[in-house]
Amino acid sequence: DITAAQLSDLTQARALAEQLGIKPNAGAGLGQVQTDIFEHTVEHRLLNPTFITQYPTEVSPLSRRNDDNPDVT
Repeated sequence: DITAAQLSDLTQARALAEQLGIKPNAGAGLGQVQTDIFEHTVEHRLLNPTFITQYPTEVSPLSRRNDDNPDVT
């Protein structure tokens, strides 16, 4: 299982990504690593149409930021 703590810390998220066989870019921030993990573990299971909320702002810079958490859209 993947925990929120693993996804909230860049070092832990990178370690998790590597355990899953994902190789994030060297300069990737937390949002990009979270997105890489999401795409690898969840995206293929989604049925269309599906709306994803609280997506990392880092990979969606033109989207409106969340009022409660500016790190997500």
